[in-house]
Amino acid sequence: MPWFVQLITDTVSFQTEFARFTDAEGLSVNIELGFTLNPAPYVPVDLDEFSANVSWKSVDFGYLSVPPITLSSDDVGLVIDARLTITDEHTFDLASWELLNSDSSSWHLGGNVPTIHAKALGLSVPFHNIRLDQEVSLVGLAGRVINISTFDFLLNEDNHVIIRADITMQNPAQIEIVPLGNLNFSLSSNGLFLGYAQTKDQNLTRGLNNFNCESIVDPSFVSQPIIQLAESFFEGTDTNITVTATENASSIELYAKMLSFAGHNFSMATTVPGVKSELVVAALSIITEEDINNTLHGQGVVIQTEVWLANPVSAEINVHAVNLSLYHGGIVVGQGIANVTSDGHPLNVIIPGHSIVKTPTVDVRVFLHNFKQDREVIESFYDEYTKGIACVGIEGSVAANVGDLQLPNLTYHTYIDSPLCSRLRPKICNQIVNKEIQSPCNTSIWPT
Repeated sequence: MPWFVQLITDTVSFQTEFARFTDAEGLSVNIELGFTLNPAPYVPVDLDEFSANVSWKSVDFGYLSVPPITLSSDDVGLVIDARLTITDEHTFDLASWELLNSDSSSWHLGGNVPTIHAKALGLSVPFHNIRLDQEVSLVGLAGRVINISTFDFLLNEDNHVIIRADITMQNPAQIEIVPLGNLNFSLSSNGLFLGYAQTKDQNLTRGLNNFNCESIVDPSFVSQPIIQLAESFFEGTDTNITVTATENASSIELYAKMLSFAGHNFSMATTVPGVKSELVVAALSIITEEDINNTLHGQGVVIQTEVWLANPVSAEINVHAVNLSLYHGGIVVGQGIANVTSDGHPLNVIIPGHSIVKTPTVDVRVFLHNFKQDREVIESFYDEYTKGIACVGIEGSVAANVGDLQLPNLTYHTYIDSPLCSRLRPKICNQIVNKEIQSPCNTSIWPT
């Protein structure tokens, strides 16, 4: 009769649904394994407590201590809540590495169940030493999808920049690790080191996961790559980065070795999205009738201008210089470098996080490239301006700092027309910037 029970046991297939790792301590961890059985047990059965060897590629790396299990005759779901004790750490790390970086990984469960009690007709019949021989196939993390949902700059109490990123990862695997611990990563772009990032109290669950990472920019080690990353972000350009587990990748020792094993480090490639917000959004100028006449007769003039600067991040930004060119009708109609106010003071504009601030009055030189060719455009520009607003495209660069991070060359391009407002109607610019009224500048005039 035991041979018949063994035959039935051998013909039952175990389809793995999930594996949940919890309560890791030293070289042991709790594993909750979920299976779908096909077929279901023919009769209700009780399995005594037993131990099962766990192997990978025919090499044992530990054993499961499985508590008693009860199954009814119609149970197609089996959950084993067991404790895994690791006896070969090297093989366990290899098996875990494959699980984290491959489409699938197979672990083998083998051993003997001391006693299975089959129940029928009010009787419980024991069968002893029933062999367990099952392959556990798990979907791995190779198909993970990584995205950065938010990217921001903040300042700590020491005025150091904190880069904060909210990373989402779609986990296609059947494994969960709860908790995964406090995580440590290194950041790089095109092979160049950017810095380190941390995330606290992290879990890995099936489906969508959120990693809230922070990286403090060390002012004593501000590399060109981190400046380039910041400049690309503010300029609206995406940057490809790689997030790689460090040697102490997790505060939980077992998982630290899983994530960084023998020089093989778990990594995630993603893209830092450039901010979709303009640094320079509008300008308010004083252009006199004399300026208009001088320009139309081929003379360059200097006009006093106030520029609206926008801060798209949470950290305060200090702006020290604005280099700008004004486009109208596809040509440059104005150009200037504003680093000194009209009353002679060095420019220093403080823009609080996520706000718009107007600069003090600065000087911008207006000129013509080719008087005969550009005259019609200039006349059109001045005609619009004298009515209150001329629509211009703006490009240039901004010299600024975020905390102790110096950013001397933040380029910007305002592709959608920006309002250049006349002092004759200054209220309009404020209303447009504050989105109280719609801007009349709604068509692109960027040069082709």
